[in-house]
Amino acid sequence: QHIREMAGCYKADGTKHDGQLTSLDLSDAQLVSSQLTQEVYFRNLGSRTAQITSDGPQALFAYLEDLQRVTLPGNLPSIGESTFRWCQSLDSVALPGKLRNIGDYAFERCGQLGRIKLPNSLTSIGASAFRSCGKLATLNLPDGLQSLGSLALGDCGGLQEIYTYQPAPASAGEDTFSGISSDCTLFVPQGAIDQYRKATGWSSIGHIVEIGPVTVAVKRAGTLASLIDPAQKYKTTMLTVTGLLNSNDIQYIREMAGCYKADGTKHDGQ
Repeated sequence: QHIREMAGCYKADGTKHDGQLTSLDLSDAQLVSSQLTQEVYFRNLGSRTAQITSDGPQALFAYLEDLQRVTLPGNLPSIGESTFRWCQSLDSVALPGKLRNIGDYAFERCGQLGRIKLPNSLTSIGASAFRSCGKLATLNLPDGLQSLGSLALGDCGGLQEIYTYQPAPASAGEDTFSGISSDCTLFVPQGAIDQYRKATGWSSIGHIVEIGPVTVAVKRAGTLASLIDPAQKYKTTMLTVTGLLNSNDIQYIREMAGCYKADGTKHDGQ
């Protein structure tokens, strides 16, 4: 609650605390589950109960309208219901590398959230989890994702690209993608397009295309990077290279394959 007040949260009377906190780094912290609860308020429209449970935080940072950047604890297994709901200035969230679940309404109406990196450990995204995240433009879904809840990406009008690397579609609701842009394109693995065109929810996306293999002929060693569209560097799943390669080219290939960086994090390559 002290952090919420530092971030200018609402009081019961609809006014706000004077806090100016916009950036919060919890990467080396640990959220301890307990029976303690706290009422969190949204303007003068009502409140809900926030708590840290064994299933992750519930509404813990909800309605902090000025919070912009958050790094979550590295050992957090789940983001519970409404954790960042209506954090309308939030534009950057660093998710834990072992995160398994994103709960219902977790990021609903985070209108400035333009991009979020979902860890490969993620298995489920809850109902309305990213609903009305209007600036979300590109989303890479992890290989282990099993389910997307009702309206999980509903009303994400800015969404232009969704990438999935699973041959079989994850479970989705009829309205999971309701309200996304008619220009949005779903990229799927080769040979999987028919499954996605028939799958519940996924079939509502108007443009579904296969992620094809990339073939590059390198005539001068060290120039591979200049021959691959930068927009495709971290989206290519199949690569054939001919010609002359040096260590710089191999490093570029390593990054395309998601190699580790010096800080222990990984490149986004697929």
